[in-house]
Amino acid sequence: MRDRQQVLNAVSIDWCLPMLFSGEANNDIGPANWQSDHCLAFTRISLFQFADLDGMSGLIYPSQLNRVIASFKRMRVVWFCLVSNMFCDLDYISIDLIEHLIRMFLSCCKDFSEHSSDDRLDPFFASQSNMFSLLNCPAIIKRYGSLSGIWEGEDEAFIRSVKSEISTMRYQTTHLQCLLVRLLQTKSLNYLNRNNPLNKNTIYSRTNNVRVYSKGRSCEEPSMILENEVFVSGVVNYCGVTLICFEERAGQGIKLFPVLFDDQNGKWCLNLWYANARLGSDFQIVRDRAELKKISQDYFLMLRHNKENSLWTVICRSWRVRDHLGFLNLPTPDSRILLIEACL
Repeated sequence: MRDRQQVLNAVSIDWCLPMLFSGEANNDIGPANWQSDHCLAFTRISLFQFADLDGMSGLIYPSQLNRVIASFKRMRVVWFCLVSNMFCDLDYISIDLIEHLIRMFLSCCKDFSEHSSDDRLDPFFASQSNMFSLLNCPAIIKRYGSLSGIWEGEDEAFIRSVKSEISTMRYQTTHLQCLLVRLLQTKSLNYLNRNNPLNKNTIYSRTNNVRVYSKGRSCEEPSMILENEVFVSGVVNYCGVTLICFEERAGQGIKLFPVLFDDQNGKWCLNLWYANARLGSDFQIVRDRAELKKISQDYFLMLRHNKENSLWTVICRSWRVRDHLGFLNLPTPDSRILLIEACL
Protein backbone atom coordinates (compact mmCIF):
# COMPACT_ATOMS: atom_id res chain seq x y z
CA MET A 1 0.00 0.00 0.00
CA ARG A 2 2.80 2.39 0.86
CA ASP A 3 4.49 1.98 -2.54
CA ARG A 4 1.24 2.47 -4.45
CA GLN A 5 0.49 5.57 -2.40
CA GLN A 6 3.89 7.03 -3.22
CA VAL A 7 3.57 6.37 -6.95
CA LEU A 8 0.09 7.86 -7.09
CA ASN A 9 1.27 10.96 -5.24
CA ALA A 10 3.93 11.43 -7.94
CA VAL A 11 1.28 11.37 -10.70
CA SER A 12 0.25 14.87 -9.52
CA ILE A 13 -3.45 14.86 -10.37
CA ASP A 14 -4.96 17.67 -8.33
CA TRP A 15 -8.36 16.03 -7.76
CA CYS A 16 -6.72 12.86 -6.44
CA LEU A 17 -3.48 13.69 -4.66
CA PRO A 18 -3.17 11.50 -1.56
CA MET A 19 -0.56 12.22 1.08
CA LEU A 20 2.20 9.70 1.77
CA PHE A 21 1.69 7.36 4.71
CA SER A 22 3.53 8.01 7.94
CA GLY A 23 4.94 5.44 10.38
CA GLU A 24 7.42 3.80 8.02
CA ALA A 25 10.06 3.52 10.76
CA ASN A 26 7.67 1.44 12.88
CA ASN A 27 6.37 -0.57 9.91
CA ASP A 28 3.03 1.14 10.37
CA ILE A 29 0.62 3.04 8.13
CA GLY A 30 -0.65 6.33 9.49
CA PRO A 31 -2.17 9.66 8.39
CA ALA A 32 0.20 12.06 10.21
CA ASN A 33 0.17 15.58 8.71
CA TRP A 34 -2.76 14.76 6.43
CA GLN A 35 -5.25 17.51 5.62
CA SER A 36 -8.89 17.12 4.66
CA ASP A 37 -8.14 16.99 0.92
CA HIS A 38 -5.66 14.16 1.52
CA CYS A 39 -8.31 12.18 3.39
CA LEU A 40 -10.77 12.79 0.59
CA ALA A 41 -8.23 11.68 -2.00
CA PHE A 42 -7.52 8.49 -0.05
CA THR A 43 -11.26 7.77 0.08
CA ARG A 44 -11.28 7.87 -3.74
CA ILE A 45 -8.61 5.16 -3.97
CA SER A 46 -9.42 3.31 -0.73
CA LEU A 47 -11.18 0.35 -2.34
CA PHE A 48 -8.27 -0.02 -4.75
CA GLN A 49 -5.79 0.11 -1.86
CA PHE A 50 -7.70 -2.43 0.24
CA ALA A 51 -8.31 -4.80 -2.71
CA ASP A 52 -5.66 -7.14 -1.31
CA LEU A 53 -8.22 -8.09 1.35
CA ASP A 54 -10.58 -9.29 -1.38
CA GLY A 55 -8.24 -11.67 -3.15
CA MET A 56 -6.49 -9.31 -5.58
CA SER A 57 -2.95 -10.31 -4.61
CA GLY A 58 -3.55 -13.73 -3.06
CA LEU A 59 -2.94 -12.39 0.45
CA ILE A 60 -3.37 -15.11 3.07
CA TYR A 61 -4.46 -14.23 6.59
CA PRO A 62 -5.49 -16.37 9.60
CA SER A 63 -8.97 -17.88 9.30
CA GLN A 64 -10.00 -16.47 12.69
CA LEU A 65 -9.82 -13.00 11.12
CA ASN A 66 -12.32 -13.83 8.36
CA ARG A 67 -15.30 -12.34 10.17
CA VAL A 68 -13.45 -9.15 11.14
CA ILE A 69 -12.07 -8.61 7.62
CA ALA A 70 -15.47 -9.27 6.05
CA SER A 71 -16.99 -6.66 8.35
CA PHE A 72 -14.19 -4.19 7.57
CA LYS A 73 -14.64 -4.65 3.81
CA ARG A 74 -18.34 -4.00 4.08
CA MET A 75 -17.77 -0.87 6.15
CA ARG A 76 -15.20 0.53 3.67
CA VAL A 77 -17.38 -0.19 0.64
CA VAL A 78 -20.44 1.49 2.14
CA TRP A 79 -18.33 4.49 3.19
CA PHE A 80 -16.92 4.83 -0.33
CA CYS A 81 -20.40 4.67 -1.85
CA LEU A 82 -21.72 7.17 0.68
CA VAL A 83 -18.97 9.76 0.09
CA SER A 84 -19.24 9.30 -3.68
CA ASN A 85 -22.96 10.06 -3.66
CA MET A 86 -22.63 12.98 -1.23
CA PHE A 87 -19.75 14.69 -3.06
CA CYS A 88 -20.72 14.00 -6.68
CA ASP A 89 -21.25 17.08 -8.84
CA LEU A 90 -23.98 15.55 -10.96
CA ASP A 91 -27.30 17.32 -11.51
CA TYR A 92 -29.39 14.68 -9.77
CA ILE A 93 -28.61 13.50 -6.25
CA SER A 94 -30.75 10.83 -4.62
CA ILE A 95 -31.44 12.05 -1.07
CA ASP A 96 -33.18 8.78 -0.20
CA LEU A 97 -30.15 6.75 -1.29
CA ILE A 98 -27.79 8.95 0.73
CA GLU A 99 -29.94 8.64 3.84
CA HIS A 100 -30.08 4.87 3.36
CA LEU A 101 -26.28 4.68 2.94
CA ILE A 102 -25.70 6.76 6.08
CA ARG A 103 -27.77 4.44 8.23
CA MET A 104 -26.18 1.43 6.59
CA PHE A 105 -22.69 2.84 7.27
CA LEU A 106 -23.43 3.44 10.94
CA SER A 107 -24.74 -0.11 11.20
CA CYS A 108 -21.55 -1.39 9.56
CA CYS A 109 -19.46 0.61 12.07
CA LYS A 110 -21.36 -1.00 14.91
CA ASP A 111 -20.88 -4.49 13.46
CA PHE A 112 -17.15 -3.95 12.85
CA SER A 113 -16.66 -2.57 16.34
CA GLU A 114 -18.41 -5.55 17.93
CA HIS A 115 -16.14 -8.02 16.15
CA SER A 116 -12.82 -6.18 16.31
CA SER A 117 -12.55 -4.47 19.72
CA ASP A 118 -12.82 -5.16 23.41
CA ASP A 119 -16.41 -5.14 24.68
CA ARG A 120 -15.28 -3.11 27.68
CA LEU A 121 -14.24 -0.17 25.47
CA ASP A 122 -16.53 2.35 23.85
CA PRO A 123 -17.06 1.71 20.12
CA PHE A 124 -14.74 3.79 17.92
CA PHE A 125 -17.58 5.53 16.09
CA ALA A 126 -19.04 6.79 19.38
CA SER A 127 -15.82 7.80 21.14
CA GLN A 128 -13.90 9.59 18.36
CA SER A 129 -15.25 11.53 15.38
CA ASN A 130 -18.84 12.67 15.55
CA MET A 131 -20.14 10.22 12.98
CA PHE A 132 -23.73 10.61 14.13
CA SER A 133 -23.73 14.09 12.59
CA LEU A 134 -23.87 12.31 9.23
CA LEU A 135 -27.58 11.95 9.89
CA ASN A 136 -27.88 15.71 9.26
CA CYS A 137 -26.35 15.49 5.78
CA PRO A 138 -29.52 14.56 3.80
CA ALA A 139 -31.27 17.71 5.00
CA ILE A 140 -28.20 19.82 4.18
CA ILE A 141 -27.90 18.32 0.68
CA LYS A 142 -31.63 18.76 0.08
CA ARG A 143 -31.34 22.46 0.88
CA TYR A 144 -27.91 23.38 -0.53
CA GLY A 145 -27.04 20.62 -3.01
CA SER A 146 -23.91 18.46 -3.19
CA LEU A 147 -21.49 18.65 -0.28
CA SER A 148 -18.75 19.42 -2.79
CA GLY A 149 -20.22 22.92 -3.05
CA ILE A 150 -19.84 23.61 0.67
CA TRP A 151 -16.62 21.69 1.23
CA GLU A 152 -14.47 23.43 3.80
CA GLY A 153 -11.24 21.63 3.04
CA GLU A 154 -9.52 24.75 1.70
CA ASP A 155 -7.02 27.01 3.46
CA GLU A 156 -6.21 24.40 6.10
CA ALA A 157 -2.55 25.44 5.93
CA PHE A 158 -3.64 28.98 6.76
CA ILE A 159 -0.58 29.63 8.92
CA ARG A 160 1.45 29.98 5.70
CA SER A 161 -0.65 33.00 4.75
CA VAL A 162 0.00 34.57 8.12
CA LYS A 163 3.76 33.95 7.95
CA SER A 164 4.02 35.59 4.53
CA GLU A 165 2.67 38.84 6.01
CA ILE A 166 4.97 38.95 9.04
CA SER A 167 7.76 41.53 8.88
CA THR A 168 9.82 43.50 11.41
CA MET A 169 6.59 44.89 12.88
CA ARG A 170 6.27 41.70 14.93
CA TYR A 171 8.12 43.42 17.79
CA GLN A 172 5.68 46.33 18.02
CA THR A 173 2.75 46.31 20.42
CA THR A 174 0.28 46.86 17.57
CA HIS A 175 1.73 44.20 15.31
CA LEU A 176 -1.28 41.86 15.54
CA GLN A 177 -3.75 44.47 14.30
CA CYS A 178 -1.49 45.48 11.42
CA LEU A 179 -0.84 41.85 10.56
CA LEU A 180 -4.54 40.97 10.41
CA VAL A 181 -5.35 44.04 8.30
CA ARG A 182 -2.63 43.18 5.79
CA LEU A 183 -3.71 39.56 5.74
CA LEU A 184 -7.34 40.52 5.11
CA GLN A 185 -6.32 42.83 2.28
CA THR A 186 -4.14 40.19 0.63
CA LYS A 187 -6.69 37.37 0.92
CA SER A 188 -9.60 39.57 -0.20
CA LEU A 189 -7.75 40.90 -3.25
CA ASN A 190 -6.60 37.39 -4.21
CA TYR A 191 -10.18 36.14 -3.93
CA LEU A 192 -11.54 38.98 -6.09
CA ASN A 193 -8.80 38.45 -8.69
CA ARG A 194 -9.29 34.70 -9.04
CA ASN A 195 -11.21 34.95 -12.32
CA ASN A 196 -9.91 38.34 -13.41
CA PRO A 197 -8.59 38.03 -16.99
CA LEU A 198 -6.43 41.14 -16.50
CA ASN A 199 -4.71 39.77 -13.40
CA LYS A 200 -0.96 39.74 -14.00
CA ASN A 201 -0.02 37.46 -11.11
CA THR A 202 1.46 34.18 -12.31
CA ILE A 203 0.40 31.09 -10.40
CA TYR A 204 2.47 27.95 -10.76
CA SER A 205 1.11 24.51 -10.03
CA ARG A 206 2.57 21.05 -10.35
CA THR A 207 -0.82 19.43 -10.69
CA ASN A 208 -3.46 19.16 -13.42
CA ASN A 209 -6.80 17.46 -13.95
CA VAL A 210 -5.23 15.18 -16.55
CA ARG A 211 -1.78 14.25 -17.77
CA VAL A 212 -0.80 14.65 -21.42
CA TYR A 213 1.73 11.90 -22.16
CA SER A 214 4.69 12.92 -24.32
CA LYS A 215 6.67 10.88 -26.81
CA GLY A 216 10.06 9.84 -25.46
CA ARG A 217 12.48 6.95 -25.05
CA SER A 218 10.26 5.23 -22.50
CA CYS A 219 7.08 5.95 -24.46
CA GLU A 220 7.70 5.92 -28.20
CA GLU A 221 4.18 4.73 -29.03
CA PRO A 222 0.84 5.46 -27.33
CA SER A 223 0.31 1.75 -26.67
CA MET A 224 3.35 1.79 -24.36
CA ILE A 225 1.49 3.99 -21.88
CA LEU A 226 -0.55 1.06 -20.59
CA GLU A 227 2.53 -1.17 -20.65
CA ASN A 228 4.80 1.10 -18.63
CA GLU A 229 2.46 2.94 -16.27
CA VAL A 230 0.66 1.69 -13.18
CA PHE A 231 -1.66 4.72 -12.90
CA VAL A 232 -2.95 6.39 -16.07
CA SER A 233 -5.08 9.52 -16.31
CA GLY A 234 -7.35 10.65 -19.12
CA VAL A 235 -10.52 12.50 -20.07
CA VAL A 236 -14.13 11.49 -20.60
CA ASN A 237 -15.82 13.22 -23.52
CA TYR A 238 -19.51 14.12 -23.71
CA CYS A 239 -20.28 10.75 -25.31
CA GLY A 240 -18.91 8.96 -22.25
CA VAL A 241 -15.80 7.66 -24.05
CA THR A 242 -12.60 7.38 -22.00
CA LEU A 243 -9.64 8.92 -23.85
CA ILE A 244 -5.89 9.03 -23.15
CA CYS A 245 -3.94 12.09 -24.31
CA PHE A 246 -0.68 11.69 -26.25
CA GLU A 247 1.52 14.45 -27.68
CA GLU A 248 4.24 13.54 -30.18
CA ARG A 249 5.68 17.04 -30.51
CA ALA A 250 4.91 20.27 -28.71
CA GLY A 251 2.68 22.57 -30.71
CA GLN A 252 1.49 19.89 -33.16
CA GLY A 253 -1.71 18.97 -31.36
CA ILE A 254 -2.77 16.36 -28.83
CA LYS A 255 -3.96 12.93 -29.98
CA LEU A 256 -6.82 11.34 -28.07
CA PHE A 257 -6.90 7.53 -28.10
CA PRO A 258 -9.97 5.61 -26.83
CA VAL A 259 -9.45 2.99 -24.12
CA LEU A 260 -10.99 -0.38 -25.01
CA PHE A 261 -11.80 -2.85 -22.21
CA ASP A 262 -12.21 -6.62 -22.35
CA ASP A 263 -15.13 -6.91 -19.91
CA GLN A 264 -15.81 -10.57 -20.74
CA ASN A 265 -12.70 -11.53 -18.79
CA GLY A 266 -13.02 -8.93 -16.04
CA LYS A 267 -13.82 -9.42 -12.37
CA TRP A 268 -15.23 -7.62 -9.35
CA CYS A 269 -12.90 -6.88 -6.46
CA LEU A 270 -14.10 -4.96 -3.40
CA ASN A 271 -16.98 -3.36 -5.32
CA LEU A 272 -14.73 -2.14 -8.19
CA TRP A 273 -14.74 -3.68 -11.67
CA TYR A 274 -11.35 -4.70 -13.12
CA ALA A 275 -10.73 -5.59 -16.77
CA ASN A 276 -7.95 -5.81 -19.35
CA ALA A 277 -7.48 -2.66 -21.40
CA ARG A 278 -5.81 -1.52 -24.61
CA LEU A 279 -5.79 1.62 -26.74
CA GLY A 280 -7.84 1.81 -29.92
CA SER A 281 -6.14 2.61 -33.22
CA ASP A 282 -8.53 5.43 -34.17
CA PHE A 283 -7.83 8.81 -32.63
CA GLN A 284 -8.89 12.42 -32.78
CA ILE A 285 -6.70 15.51 -32.51
CA VAL A 286 -7.22 18.70 -30.53
CA ARG A 287 -5.03 21.77 -30.89
CA ASP A 288 -4.10 22.38 -27.26
CA ARG A 289 -5.18 22.00 -23.63
CA ALA A 290 -7.79 24.73 -24.01
CA GLU A 291 -9.60 22.75 -26.70
CA LEU A 292 -9.09 19.56 -24.71
CA LYS A 293 -10.86 21.15 -21.76
CA LYS A 294 -13.85 22.11 -23.94
CA ILE A 295 -14.50 18.52 -25.05
CA SER A 296 -13.96 17.03 -21.57
CA GLN A 297 -17.01 16.17 -19.53
CA ASP A 298 -15.02 14.44 -16.80
CA TYR A 299 -11.54 13.15 -15.91
CA PHE A 300 -10.53 9.65 -14.86
CA LEU A 301 -7.76 7.56 -13.36
CA MET A 302 -7.02 3.99 -14.42
CA LEU A 303 -5.36 1.96 -11.67
CA ARG A 304 -3.70 -1.43 -11.49
CA HIS A 305 -1.74 -2.94 -8.63
CA ASN A 306 1.54 -3.54 -10.46
CA LYS A 307 3.00 -3.81 -13.96
CA GLU A 308 2.55 -7.60 -13.94
CA ASN A 309 -1.18 -7.20 -13.34
CA SER A 310 -3.12 -6.47 -16.53
CA LEU A 311 -6.46 -5.70 -14.83
CA TRP A 312 -7.42 -2.02 -14.61
CA THR A 313 -10.16 -0.24 -12.69
CA VAL A 314 -11.44 3.27 -13.41
CA ILE A 315 -12.42 6.06 -11.00
CA CYS A 316 -13.54 9.55 -12.07
CA ARG A 317 -13.24 13.08 -10.76
CA SER A 318 -17.06 13.14 -10.54
CA TRP A 319 -16.86 10.11 -8.15
CA ARG A 320 -18.28 7.78 -10.80
CA VAL A 321 -16.68 4.38 -11.37
CA ARG A 322 -16.69 2.06 -14.37
CA ASP A 323 -18.93 -1.01 -14.04
CA HIS A 324 -19.05 -4.40 -15.77
CA LEU A 325 -21.33 -3.03 -18.51
CA GLY A 326 -18.84 -0.34 -19.45
CA PHE A 327 -20.85 2.55 -17.99
CA LEU A 328 -19.62 5.24 -15.62
CA ASN A 329 -22.02 5.40 -12.67
CA LEU A 330 -22.03 6.39 -9.03
CA PRO A 331 -21.18 3.31 -6.95
CA THR A 332 -23.68 1.40 -4.83
CA PRO A 333 -22.78 -1.50 -2.50
CA ASP A 334 -22.74 -4.88 -4.19
CA SER A 335 -24.85 -7.60 -2.58
CA ARG A 336 -21.81 -9.90 -2.33
CA ILE A 337 -20.14 -7.37 -0.02
CA LEU A 338 -23.28 -6.66 2.02
CA LEU A 339 -23.87 -10.33 2.77
CA ILE A 340 -21.23 -11.24 5.34
CA GLU A 341 -21.66 -14.97 4.67
CA ALA A 342 -20.60 -14.47 1.05
CA CYS A 343 -17.33 -12.90 2.17
CA LEU A 344 -16.31 -15.58 4.62
